[in-house]
Amino acid sequence: MARRGTATRRAARTLTDEASGDRVALETARDHFVARVAEDDDVHAEKALCYLDTALRQRAGLRAARHPLRSIARR
Repeated sequence: MARRGTATRRAARTLTDEASGDRVALETARDHFVARVAEDDDVHAEKALCYLDTALRQRAGLRAARHPLRSIARR
């Protein structure tokens, strides 16, 4: 998706769907791309990292929206 220039929100939705809501899978993929960015200056890895960060934020937002009492309890 990074090589094709997919929009960030669309890529994040696709990643969330592909992970079937598995936050650990998204975090593991994010760790992989953090390592790739650290190894060399890969523009596509940086974009993929941005997609994953957005997917993780969207996922957290969806969880809070579905369970409003849980978000209050965390505060």
